[in-house]
Amino acid sequence: MTSKLALLDFEGTLSTGSISVEFIMYLNRERVLQSEIARRVLDAKWKKDEGRVSNEEWIKTLIESWGDGVKGRNSREISEHASKFFREFSPKIYSSSYDLVSFLKAMHYHPITVSASIYEVVALGAKALGVPEIYCSVAETINGVYTGRIETDIHLPNGKTRVFSGLVRRFDMRDSMAFGDSMSDHGMLEMVEKPVALNPVEELRAIAERRKWTVLNNKTVLEGVRRVVKERRRIYS
Repeated sequence: MTSKLALLDFEGTLSTGSISVEFIMYLNRERVLQSEIARRVLDAKWKKDEGRVSNEEWIKTLIESWGDGVKGRNSREISEHASKFFREFSPKIYSSSYDLVSFLKAMHYHPITVSASIYEVVALGAKALGVPEIYCSVAETINGVYTGRIETDIHLPNGKTRVFSGLVRRFDMRDSMAFGDSMSDHGMLEMVEKPVALNPVEELRAIAERRKWTVLNNKTVLEGVRRVVKERRRIYS
């Protein structure tokens, strides 16, 4: 049986908080990342929250700052810090996220985490949830040392849409699903058969309601997705 595709954003969708920002702040406290990097990230986040820069500009600044911050650092050292940080962060993953992933797998979906956030920490979240595949922002390393370059482009405009386009041939797209909470997920949600705005920001909620997409939160997600899957099976039976 060909697996069906289910794309899942991470930050805001499957967890509360901002895993990338919090990891950068953690590394700053541990004196691994310079304070200038932390200030740059916080300033960009403040401007985004104030509506002074777009979500796309914010994500680009965040990830490029990450690349600058870890340049010259040993990747093993950062991975060890990521594991310590994740033990603190993991309670912020919604309990319903574990149930959602388990349900999707039981319904023959192949869940994939698609996030512009930092690979080192989101990969740990995906592993904890049982998600077998992940697309995130990856900072380049050569001989175990970060170069400062970001080797992926998922943090750039339409990055998640490009990921989706690369997956089309691998899956049965008839029942494809995607889950996202922000405008950076909008393009990905548009491309699947059944988009789910999960814990959406107001702008995405307005679009979802206008387009008659499913809108859920972390407390209603399992019941809502069960209804969606049941309805699709009825239509195609």
